[in-house]
Amino acid sequence: MLQENVFWNEDFNIIKEYPYLVKDRKCDVLIVGGGIAGALSAYIQAKEGAKVIIVDKNIVGFSETIRNNGIVETRVDFNIKTIKNSSEKNIYKCNDLCKEALNTIISIIKELSKDEDCKKYIDKIGFKNVDLLMYSDKITAKINMYKTFEKIGKTNSKVEYLEEDPLINLRTGIIFPKSAAIFNPYILTQLIFLYISKMNNVEIYENTEIVNIKSSDDGAICISNNGFKVFSKNVILTSGIHILKYLK
Repeated sequence: MLQENVFWNEDFNIIKEYPYLVKDRKCDVLIVGGGIAGALSAYIQAKEGAKVIIVDKNIVGFSETIRNNGIVETRVDFNIKTIKNSSEKNIYKCNDLCKEALNTIISIIKELSKDEDCKKYIDKIGFKNVDLLMYSDKITAKINMYKTFEKIGKTNSKVEYLEEDPLINLRTGIIFPKSAAIFNPYILTQLIFLYISKMNNVEIYENTEIVNIKSSDDGAICISNNGFKVFSKNVILTSGIHILKYLK
């Protein structure tokens, strides 16, 4: 069922509707979940030439994506808990992957803007680069925060260190200029699916829930709520918290 209007779709509805699954299908990659993660995964797989099928139990983009804050950050906080659970090398690697992901999103939006069907909606994405603030209201975090600033400042002179500011309950912080972005994830999801739906190697099905996944020698057999099967070599789960029911 459609969800009630929230911020991302308060003045915008569905760009394109897709059918529900009505027969058995085969593919290289089945993507379960038609939100922003499913859309990005489908785009990348389809561009690589894989036969891709996407299924969503709702309307694409109308579940968790429409409630997403639409913010992409490119940096992991070097707080005590993070450092305790991961090495510094892995934290930097994570930051690099986040930057790469944001650059990928930017390149996809540029590609969509050239498509005749997509470009009429492209301004609705509202993509904007913004500054990223890493901060803490705890005095005990000040030393670690400054050490982080010293390390990053050696390679990025634009990074700014902040001292205490009682007006915003700030003990210490770092500003990373243009290191984050905000955009409408619902519109971007709709446009990605509109774009790839024209590819011969892509099929998109709404109102289709995968209720069971059985492994086989050459892939997986995925059974829908209305009894049809999708035979896939690979399955990508992008359905948020609902992934838990497939883990077993």
